[in-house]
Amino acid sequence: MRLPSFIPRATKISREDMENATFNDRILKLDIPMKVFAVIVAVIVASALLMSSVSRSSVVTIGELILGILFFGMIVLLFVAEFISNTMVVMVDGKVAEIMSRKGGKAEGGLIFWAVLIFLWFLGLFLKDRGNDSGMHPFFAYVLVFILRQLYRCTVKPLGTFIAIWLRYKRCSQQVPSNFFREVNLFSDDPSGEGAIGVTIPVYSYCCNDQYYEVMIKDKEYLSDLRGEQPEFYADPKHPDRFFLYSYFKVDTLQAWNAMRSLLLIALFTSPYIIAFIKNIIK
Repeated sequence: MRLPSFIPRATKISREDMENATFNDRILKLDIPMKVFAVIVAVIVASALLMSSVSRSSVVTIGELILGILFFGMIVLLFVAEFISNTMVVMVDGKVAEIMSRKGGKAEGGLIFWAVLIFLWFLGLFLKDRGNDSGMHPFFAYVLVFILRQLYRCTVKPLGTFIAIWLRYKRCSQQVPSNFFREVNLFSDDPSGEGAIGVTIPVYSYCCNDQYYEVMIKDKEYLSDLRGEQPEFYADPKHPDRFFLYSYFKVDTLQAWNAMRSLLLIALFTSPYIIAFIKNIIK
């Protein structure tokens, strides 16, 4: 089983695949018809009218709960459908290479987060208004997951990336022969009608311990700095799929230092609660 890594690793490829390969490169898009959006909006309006006509009581009935979930769930589904209809997935040789906007650039999924957040908030208020004191627990749990995710992105990820790059630099001591393998060229029609969105990803190969590996280079800034020259690959002799490229793996020392300092502050302020929690478990 291949464990996830903070920085990319090469993919093993045989000599036969290099010489006689047929690649499965394509762009996946799901075009959602307008009538689907119309049905979703109609369900939202109908469920809202039914909710407004239901008599208020202190006890939540199964019908009211289903109606509330249907109403807020359709709102989330509307945002998800809008995100999918404006997103495309770039597949290179059967593997996901990029998820991007159909107009080019990074796909933004912020609307889905806010839709789910609003859904859980309104659902919690709906249940709490009917006497269910634990109705807001899913909302608070979702906010907690979001906070932990942001802490990971601001602390663990930059510090882990810094350590991973430093280890690669130390262990990848063997310069290996490399070649330009192929170039992925895919085009998708721009929904605005202004032309086609092009996706170009160069793929390089190198050989280490009589085994070939392929690497996709997606950093446009690094590619422009090459100016047509061949990148110099260094590999770890013990783990040949781990490679190093100068100027490709960028180390942000200040970001890593800030991440470590934030982790220490979090550990300092949360350690009394963690110790108390462990003591309660032991008892």
